[in-house]
Amino acid sequence: MRTSVKEKSSFFVWLLLCMIGLMYVILMSKFSILRYDSFHANMFDMGINIQAIWNTIHGRILTETINMGFPVQKLWFGHWEFIFLPIALIFALIPSPDTLLVIQSLFLASGAIPIFELAQRQFKNKWLALVLSIMYLLYPALQNANLFDFHGLTLATGPLLFAFYFMVIRKRGWFYFFVFLSLICREDVSLIIIMFGFYDFLFLKNKKEGIGLFLVGSVWFLGFIFRPYLYEMLHLPPLPAVEQAPGHWAHLGSNSPIGILIAIFQKPFYVLKFLFSRDNIKYVIKLFAPVGFLSFLSPSTIWLMFPTLFINLMSNWSHTKSIEYQYTATITPFVFVSLIYGLSFLKQKLFFGEKRFGKSVFYLLFACVFGLSLLSFRFKSVVWDSYKWQVTPHDQIADSMAKSIPQRASVSAETYLGTHLSERKAIYPMTMHYMEADFVFYDFYKSNVSLYTKPGFDMSHLPPINPFILSLLKNREYGIRSFQNGIVVFRRGYNYEKGIQELCFGRKNEIKSFIRKQVTPNLLLVGNTTRPRVGIDRSILHYTFFWKKTKRDENSVLLTFVIKNGNYSASFSHHFVFGLYPYASWPVNQVIRDEIYLKIPYKMHSDHYQIFLKVKNADASNQKGSFLLYLFQD
Repeated sequence: MRTSVKEKSSFFVWLLLCMIGLMYVILMSKFSILRYDSFHANMFDMGINIQAIWNTIHGRILTETINMGFPVQKLWFGHWEFIFLPIALIFALIPSPDTLLVIQSLFLASGAIPIFELAQRQFKNKWLALVLSIMYLLYPALQNANLFDFHGLTLATGPLLFAFYFMVIRKRGWFYFFVFLSLICREDVSLIIIMFGFYDFLFLKNKKEGIGLFLVGSVWFLGFIFRPYLYEMLHLPPLPAVEQAPGHWAHLGSNSPIGILIAIFQKPFYVLKFLFSRDNIKYVIKLFAPVGFLSFLSPSTIWLMFPTLFINLMSNWSHTKSIEYQYTATITPFVFVSLIYGLSFLKQKLFFGEKRFGKSVFYLLFACVFGLSLLSFRFKSVVWDSYKWQVTPHDQIADSMAKSIPQRASVSAETYLGTHLSERKAIYPMTMHYMEADFVFYDFYKSNVSLYTKPGFDMSHLPPINPFILSLLKNREYGIRSFQNGIVVFRRGYNYEKGIQELCFGRKNEIKSFIRKQVTPNLLLVGNTTRPRVGIDRSILHYTFFWKKTKRDENSVLLTFVIKNGNYSASFSHHFVFGLYPYASWPVNQVIRDEIYLKIPYKMHSDHYQIFLKVKNADASNQKGSFLLYLFQD
């Protein structure tokens, strides 16, 4: 029997959907891996989740050390991301962070299938269903969550869409499977399952199943909330006491879930004012503008996202009300489910179904919504920032040095570097345990370093030269095992003097600009390399100077940098190599690498400076010991 035209058309549309989905997986996996390889992924949360999965395949189930500074299982602290258990089996076969990023892209791309099936079911139009699936894959919040590290919550988007679809078509086995898969992605997905229960009970008239879903979601969520009491009931060893940061909802007057719930009812006017704040309104616009706000035409389905949306809106942490992170993962499914039902409402109720004029208006409106989707993709998806994620030679050096650190060793690392060291038993965000770990991994050439200096997830962004790294440089228990292109590996117990030489013994091939200035009779400025400015406001000039002592000289040399900008000037005293390697100790004819950081006063902020160097021998009897040399302009 010859295949009908309709069957061929259906096959062709399905083939297109699969090809588009595959293209999404390939491109998003590529961009995610590039972001990781170029050191843009943070230990919070990429490093945490890599370590939890790596520890799982080594017998320490979902254990990580980054959050608390000691080994703790996610069952008792952190999120309930039990989805990592089956993922660990795949990771054991292909042990690479790339594996996790590809899996995440696959999970998100899979959501296009239930979107297609739901839309085809509502509109009986496979081409319109295909366009809606494309809109889903182009949705900025979806892509941004895909590209922001690896999270169990992000994985929930696809399973929730499948669960809703199978609930609607009454395929119970598949529905229960995807409910379970969604639940184990993260604990707060249970709130969505509770909403599924209401929907099933009220709109699909499956009363027993609706009550069952409500109970399952409630038990799961309450189990998460009351797990500290369960921990005590089981008489497990007490966890070390640590200082906790205020929660995202502490502005309500409590950190506990029960206290927060009570506060919401006690402060209704405050809650309303907070909900309708400017940031919250902008957040809602970013969520719904890509679908033309048509999701609001389906109150029964848009209600499914209420728990997550309310939690995000009531948080005082900016990340939760941004579309650039994972916090939209359980909102995205119902933006599109509601869009489908909202469009169906328009088609059936407002435009009277099959009337020609009504159909024309409907498809014109749909074209406008698709245009909004394309505009939102162009201007709100971080995929357009992927040009920043190119792997540089500096990144390659950092990766090579990270791999040189033994996997059995404990490490404290700057939080972006540490992500590449998370496949180990003990890894900490610097400055946590940075005076106790076997190794410390740091980068002097970053514009800013991200350090853990206070409880919570808000890292301190500091210039690369700061009190913490200066303390470590002076700690004789740690020696610098290797220094290359600003990236440094400290090792506990390594020879300190040898480490200082590793830090400051330079090579001529490192010098970008040769100067050869005779600074004192025995001191030669061989050259310098101008580095990018550092600091949050880029107000710190960074140079690498290369010196050479031409003859034996045991006198001290005092340096002062003078920066001039118009009528303003500023002076900075400088000690060679952070004051760790005095001039008198230098070997003759050895090139000495010296990192110079000059903080520009605010009133002098400009793009053009004159920089001078005053050099004076400590021996006042040397009449030629004081010089004023014009060096260069920046």
